[in-house]
Amino acid sequence: MITSQGEGISTRTAVSIAQEEEMYDLTVALTDRDGHPQGPMNLPTVSVQSLDDPDLLYWGPPGTIRLPKGRYGVHASIQTARAGQEPSYSLISAPELRLDHSLHVGLDARLGRPASVTPPDPAAVGGVHSIVRLTKFASCGCSTAYFQELDPRFNPAYVATLPGTASDTFALVQSRRASEVVLGLTVAGKDGFGVNVSGFLNSPTPTSGGPLRAVYGGEGTAEDLAKIDARGKLVLIESPPIRRTGRLSSEPRRSKRPVAPWP
Repeated sequence: MITSQGEGISTRTAVSIAQEEEMYDLTVALTDRDGHPQGPMNLPTVSVQSLDDPDLLYWGPPGTIRLPKGRYGVHASIQTARAGQEPSYSLISAPELRLDHSLHVGLDARLGRPASVTPPDPAAVGGVHSIVRLTKFASCGCSTAYFQELDPRFNPAYVATLPGTASDTFALVQSRRASEVVLGLTVAGKDGFGVNVSGFLNSPTPTSGGPLRAVYGGEGTAEDLAKIDARGKLVLIESPPIRRTGRLSSEPRRSKRPVAPWP
């Protein structure tokens, strides 16, 4: 830039301009199997992976993310509450989207179809149902994986891809590690049901089984337990809800994480 100061004198100033790369808004909205919108949960439920840059990844709540122009895979894990039972999980993916304008993507759990693996041993009702969503990168011949591990007794699983977003870079794999139940609890009665007690597997294993009467122990405080006779009974304790602390980021990040070779 040249500025004239009169009398034949001028000043030359160098000016540099940094041009921002082409950016657009990607808005991701989730809907559960009952048709209700799903907002932020205790854990991230949405992942947005660049298919052009393996290190560009967003992992957080649904909402609007500012991203560079390019190709992306969008994946969600959507919980649907079930009265008196643990939630179901719907793994809905848009394997390949081209972001060259601001875009709204709705991932609806009602698109999901049941996913399960039946073990050959009917007694092996325990274990883990694993569902893996793989993305392959042409730039490095490698892949990244998103795992979801569920208890097949308590968490029904559903999977689907968004119509019109198919991609050769995407694969979905499910497997079942089946085992007999180490510790089980069933509520008796006309509408009896099983209870997920996997959180107690690191506790001392009971040496015997059989029917037990249950008593309510409030929040398990000394004052609450002093009000009941718990000898030889199963004590039900009401734990406080898990609350999300801190703030889930709405910004994508570049992470030098290891990636696996494509199988």
